[in-house]
Amino acid sequence: MGLSTVYGIAQQCRGHISVHSAVDRGATFEILLPAADQLLSPLGEPSAPELADGEEAVLIVEDNVAVRSVLCRVLKDAGYVVLDACDAVQASAICETYDKPIHLLLTDVVMPGVSGPELAAELTQKRPSMQVLFMSGYSGDKIGDDGVLREGLSFLQKPFSPGSVTRAVRAALLSRKASARPASLG
Repeated sequence: MGLSTVYGIAQQCRGHISVHSAVDRGATFEILLPAADQLLSPLGEPSAPELADGEEAVLIVEDNVAVRSVLCRVLKDAGYVVLDACDAVQASAICETYDKPIHLLLTDVVMPGVSGPELAAELTQKRPSMQVLFMSGYSGDKIGDDGVLREGLSFLQKPFSPGSVTRAVRAALLSRKASARPASLG
């Protein structure tokens, strides 16, 4: 997990991070979070049934190798066809050369060079039926406030669990199918 992700999580929880550094001793990061008002149940996957595995093609664009690797493994295990790219240049090349439909673009919001929203705008021009799911270690509120994402777009918060990834992907794909249905006439 990157320091920006940790910082974002601490900020969301109304906490803060302090850093203490000493020559030849290294650095210590202290994360301070407010105490909970009540005891919560242990963390775990929600008890709701998992959504069905998929078979659609998902293009993952993530500059962090470890995060991209986990996403690829989780989605392949769920039955998806996974295409992966480390940046916008590689993602564009895949879109140009892959001769089957790409159903979903799963992209980081903040990347070196071209941002996720810029990449999504470019790729959906080439493949208009492709849905987009954004992900970030910054909170959805933070990147929304900065004008990076518009309201109503699909968003996956980092850090995430395998279950939250598959649920977010399935929900984004189902929203595509729902929007593709003709409106009722009566």
